[in-house]
Amino acid sequence: MKIIKATKKDLGKIADLYHEYDKYEHNLDKSVELCSRKMVKKSEERWMNFGTKYILVKENEKIVGALNFDIDLRGKEKIGVLHTLIITKDARGKGYGTQLVKYLLDYFKQKSCSRVRTFIHLNNKDAFSFWKKLGFETSVGYVATRTLK
Repeated sequence: MKIIKATKKDLGKIADLYHEYDKYEHNLDKSVELCSRKMVKKSEERWMNFGTKYILVKENEKIVGALNFDIDLRGKEKIGVLHTLIITKDARGKGYGTQLVKYLLDYFKQKSCSRVRTFIHLNNKDAFSFWKKLGFETSVGYVATRTLK
């Protein structure tokens, strides 16, 4: 397993992963719009241009997971924001998601973030237990936060 920082050349693979995630979320909640792969790629490219960063996990040189994130500087404190974590179906249960999150938590600590937040779809019960296992607490139904020490 190898964790790498994504670049624009990785957008096609990122779009593939996020398009699969769109399908998954649409199955959880039919009100979630299902976008084409082309639309997803355009959206992720736009986010990347706005400064959202991506890290990828590779297994045998194949990308099997992605996580996009940024730092919210709008308030009095720096808050790390994990937008979307995706691990391919075949790679789940191998610890890749946990490793990506731990890598990112270290990054946020280095950047002096006081806490981290992510968002969980209400119907995604697996995600609730995953984030809880990593020390996150849920509030307002679908927001998970963790204080950094």
